[in-house]
Amino acid sequence: MHRVLNEQTPTNRRVAPGLHSFETVNRGAKVEAADGRRIELMPDLVFRPPIPPGVRNRSNWGYFVECKIVDGTKSVGLYCTEGVARFVSGEYAAWMPCGGMLAYVRDGSRPFVALEARLTTGFSTRSHARRTADASQSVHARDALPVPCVDITLVHLWLCV
Repeated sequence: MHRVLNEQTPTNRRVAPGLHSFETVNRGAKVEAADGRRIELMPDLVFRPPIPPGVRNRSNWGYFVECKIVDGTKSVGLYCTEGVARFVSGEYAAWMPCGGMLAYVRDGSRPFVALEARLTTGFSTRSHARRTADASQSVHARDALPVPCVDITLVHLWLCV
């Protein structure tokens, strides 16, 4: 996925629409958790927009995306416990108000239906809404963490493969 997102035309424009102002999309860029105790965390994709004035640590700035394979009920559970939970706990995107979950779906599942029960019973979810058939959006509170973070909005994009 990161190779496709970084592809350029012969005139040095990004092929993927909307990414021309972003730096190279990195795969497995290391980040630090909010509490500073875990420094070897690596979201699957990191989109780095131009750095605005006032950002002191470049590695904290970006749109972080975790990717998972969804192929049945067990994998939806792992999507939440090993994906969504990393954002909710402040391990990923601790200083950012938004992030993304990307699923490569093998069983035809749709995000809103598959995630609704899991997200409403855990993960400090404030809301979960359907955006399209292949995307939903959830908001998670992070103000009660040992090192409080801003609430995070996650976009769940599920691609059939």
